[in-house]
Amino acid sequence: MPELVPPVSTAVKAVAPPPTYRPVVLVGKAQKNAMGPRMEARQLHRDTWTYDMDPFLYFDDFTMAGKTFAPHPHAGFSPITYVFEDSAGAIWNRDTLESAKALRAGELLWTEAGRGMEHEENPVDPGPPVHGVQIWVNLSRANRWAPARTWHRLASQIPEATTADGARVRVVAGTALDRTGLIDPLTRVSILDVHVPKSTRFELEVPDGQNAFALVIAGSGQVGPPDAMAPLERQGAVGFGTAGGRVHAIAGAEGLQLLLCAGVPHREPLVQHGPFVMSTREEIDEAIRRYRSGQMGRLGPA
Repeated sequence: MPELVPPVSTAVKAVAPPPTYRPVVLVGKAQKNAMGPRMEARQLHRDTWTYDMDPFLYFDDFTMAGKTFAPHPHAGFSPITYVFEDSAGAIWNRDTLESAKALRAGELLWTEAGRGMEHEENPVDPGPPVHGVQIWVNLSRANRWAPARTWHRLASQIPEATTADGARVRVVAGTALDRTGLIDPLTRVSILDVHVPKSTRFELEVPDGQNAFALVIAGSGQVGPPDAMAPLERQGAVGFGTAGGRVHAIAGAEGLQLLLCAGVPHREPLVQHGPFVMSTREEIDEAIRRYRSGQMGRLGPA
């Protein structure tokens, strides 16, 4: 009887394609913006930075040591306050949505202003300086007049993950590394507080079709595809190409903290008038009328 010989396998093992990386298309610097004797900020604004931030409008990486803002309205977008973990102080928030609370280190307050509300945010007084960021995220035209609402998340409620290389990522909003932020806003974006230890690599896939950019909060390093990296210093801002791929960075000797943001652009007309963001001048006029008539509420004395 002939010996049975097992057939030779002709199957070819699948080989994963090499990763693709988002190129760096713009490196800039946040602009210093003094907002009074008790507040300093480094600002990134859609009108002064040539990278397309849509659906984001504005960032202020701020340090605030005392009362700066009187009660003021917002409508048509989402003003967001996130207090960094290194903040010594806390912010006291009051608004016409019946919210009054302190925001401490690592905490988030997401306000979807919609058809309008009034709020006031200042350091808990007396208290040490607050280090945080205020972010304005645009609403689509279809959602500008939605009812106003807020989400408050404690530091313990911000999901965290660690990459294989050891970078720590706080998922303030959106989804990354199988973690999802605990809010469900009308404009869904990713806001990631990324902490990269010294001389460590950070990589994260950003889906196709999203604008993606980062603001350096602390430290320094390099960013971009491994074969075409650009230096990135504190106060630096970097915009990436829009084709899908990985955002890639390497921290310098002091480590690197990035606020990495991404979102699908609205690509809609936009008109801003102070604290109101709308799609037409007529909508701005309607927001002003609503505010003056008290339909956004009024904050009484603190």
